[in-house]
Amino acid sequence: MTKSVAGTFIPGLNGLRGISALLIIVYHAKVLSLPGGSLGVDVFFVLSGFLITSIISAELEQTGRLNFRNFYAKRALRLFPALALVVIAFLLFSHFVFTLMSPHDDLQASVFTALYLMNWSRAFGWARFNVLDHTWSLSVEEQFYLVWPLICIGLFRLPTLRAKIICTSILLIASIVIRYILTFKGASTDRIYNGFDTRADDLLAGCLLAFALSSARIDELCRQKMPISLRFWTPVSVVILVLHAMFVDQLSRFANLIGFTIVQIAAVILILNVLYRRTGLTNSILSNKIVVWLGTISYGLYLWHFPTLMFLQKLEPRPWQLLGYNFAVTLVLAVLSFYLVEKRFLQLKRYFVSRADQRQLNGSVEEYAA
Repeated sequence: MTKSVAGTFIPGLNGLRGISALLIIVYHAKVLSLPGGSLGVDVFFVLSGFLITSIISAELEQTGRLNFRNFYAKRALRLFPALALVVIAFLLFSHFVFTLMSPHDDLQASVFTALYLMNWSRAFGWARFNVLDHTWSLSVEEQFYLVWPLICIGLFRLPTLRAKIICTSILLIASIVIRYILTFKGASTDRIYNGFDTRADDLLAGCLLAFALSSARIDELCRQKMPISLRFWTPVSVVILVLHAMFVDQLSRFANLIGFTIVQIAAVILILNVLYRRTGLTNSILSNKIVVWLGTISYGLYLWHFPTLMFLQKLEPRPWQLLGYNFAVTLVLAVLSFYLVEKRFLQLKRYFVSRADQRQLNGSVEEYAA
């Protein structure tokens, strides 16, 4: 399963990214009461862990080694150009149009963003709230990309798949335990919400799923049993996510102790639904061409929506107008970013493909594994 996922474009997974991005945009606009609307980030994390582990596992299974040069070059080509564009645009706009912060704060925020340290800046209050605050999640993912390939190599030296799954589960539980300890010790909500150590369980939930599905036996069992059980569990998961978004504050103690775990389980079920059921209302929505396309440009949507929102708020529009303006401007910027910048750099991935894996990158899972 890992091999097939790593070489196949699955529209529903892209659609899941698109829906998550839309949820985050609505959440930040604050036009609806969605205290837990940022769960879209958690879904992103779970999906990223699943996709990246699938890619790494496929290469390790084929070659017995991981080409770090290729891996990190492709990650950089996928992620950094669009991020650099946003940072440069932010600095120019702040300097020549108007700024929400001081020049020192602008520069500080840009440095933390470019170095993928925004999560720790928010966790420990190194800088005040700023227009690039939302890049904390990109910092968490980048820190994951730095350590997870090394861990994967160690895991693949273990004799059995069960051992890999057990070790990954231990890491996941360790992240949860750290979050519990910090919660009961009264650590700040910023420390718990933004720390890589306290949020790694989201990513590891996806990693665990990827390892489990790499077993031909588990894959076959899922193909036989999942379509029936998912008829019940998929709508239940959707309802849980909706209720969580409506009623659970992501900064609350409940979220720290059980909320994040609930979202992880629901996200895993949705991924399984896309992989094994392929039918039903949920998959129809996730596989809709518009939703899939939004998933394709979801990285740009996420990058641009928050700075755009912060600047548009200065115009003091009504809440629903703000959401409409923000979505329209963000959509235009994300489209320009993807088709004029991101795609050009993605084409360079062909120079970083291993000899054992010469498939066409177009349509590959790597196109939307951010």
